[in-house]
Amino acid sequence: MTDHRIPPKKKQSPQGFEYLVRSIPFVLILVAGVGVLIGSFTIRDAPQTQRPVSLAPLVETVALRVGGDELHVEADGEVIPFRQISLASQVSGRIVHKTEACQAGQYVHKGELLVQIDPRDSDLEVRRTQELIKQTEVSIEELDVEIASTRELIALAKQDKKLQQNELDRVRKLIERKATSQAALDTALRSGIQVDNTLQTLQSQSQVLRTRRGRLLSDKDRLLVDLEKAMLDRERCDIVSPMDGVVVRDAVEQDDFVQRGTTLVQVEDTDRVEVRFELKLNQLRWIWMAVEADGSPEASVSSSYRLPDLPVDVSVEMEGQRFTWKGRLARYDDAGLNPATRTVPCIAYVDQPREAENSENRAAIAPPVLLRGMFVKVAIQVPSTQPLIEIPWVALRPGDRIWLLRDERLTVAAVTVAQAGDDRVLLFDDPSINQDQDRLIVSPLALAVNGMKVREEPATIPVADLTEQKKLNGLNGHDHRDQADEPVEGERSP
Repeated sequence: MTDHRIPPKKKQSPQGFEYLVRSIPFVLILVAGVGVLIGSFTIRDAPQTQRPVSLAPLVETVALRVGGDELHVEADGEVIPFRQISLASQVSGRIVHKTEACQAGQYVHKGELLVQIDPRDSDLEVRRTQELIKQTEVSIEELDVEIASTRELIALAKQDKKLQQNELDRVRKLIERKATSQAALDTALRSGIQVDNTLQTLQSQSQVLRTRRGRLLSDKDRLLVDLEKAMLDRERCDIVSPMDGVVVRDAVEQDDFVQRGTTLVQVEDTDRVEVRFELKLNQLRWIWMAVEADGSPEASVSSSYRLPDLPVDVSVEMEGQRFTWKGRLARYDDAGLNPATRTVPCIAYVDQPREAENSENRAAIAPPVLLRGMFVKVAIQVPSTQPLIEIPWVALRPGDRIWLLRDERLTVAAVTVAQAGDDRVLLFDDPSINQDQDRLIVSPLALAVNGMKVREEPATIPVADLTEQKKLNGLNGHDHRDQADEPVEGERSP
């Protein structure tokens, strides 16, 4: 049987009601605070909007400078000796003396003794030849006496002949008057024949004596030549330096026996040095243009196989300082191109290899001399046939363009590069560039538009520092002149 009883009602807790009553004030306070905050935002004035002010880009500028009237063709070179002489033995013999100066690396003066070969054989030959010459001179003196005596006898024979002729004339007159016999006439004739015979003999003897004297004089001349050769061989026993220079090789030692032609020592001339370097064809083009600008027939002929006499600076860098020697362009080192590098080898002379100039003008120990084997920088001063403009390296933009500030606007100008160096660029002057009014922009721009308005600020950082900063930061060590020819946005053909 189902239970239909109704469950009893549950009574409310008096504590919950009391808690609700107590929370009402806090809720009212929170609602009032929110209302005050909303009211404060509602009554505040709306903010005023302002349009941003557009300013023209700020650029740094420098003045355009005249680049002078010459170009500097630069190349790497090596110092080589102007001449190196090998001294060889001209006589055979044993080396009896070798001086201290005859050592590799020693500096020697002209005429200084280096090596001496045993001179006794040469000394004996000189004495023997001198004695033969003395004997020949005595023989010549004896002949001179005989010739003089014969000459006197000939004079007497001539007088005797004259007397015999007079005697013959008298006998013939007596014969005509029949005052003497025929025998007297025959005797007179016989005496005249004897006198003629004696005179002829003396004259022949005199001729023979003169011939013998000529032969002795010839022997004396031959002996004098032998004496000169013997004395020359004696001099050749002493090997001396033919010039001021440095011994680069000594090939013999004392007590060595050497034959004629044996190399003894090598000496290098230090009064002048040569610098060998190689130029590209585009570098030689400037030199050829300078020669053609001369216009003289001699210049046009010499330009074929000769280089013009142009000044050359030969420099060496040591510990951040540059030392320079003055030289001159001399000649080609060969008649053609180097097949390996496709460059032309050239030679420059440095006449004063001991006189170095310090470009920094600071106290420093300069190299005492240009030594063979030194690697140097060569700068040839070539006169330019056109006016030049010099700009810093940082101002040359890709595609051989520059940015000019003209009437407070950026102007893009295409230029022709004459020469680009590490810190400067030389441009050919262009009529469209006004060096007095235009300013050169050296600072970078994110977006450059031809004709855009810009603001000018003269560069305060040295151009060299700007160039170095751009090389390191902007180009990661690569020359921007090698980049692709990218046009500037909005650029118009100048």
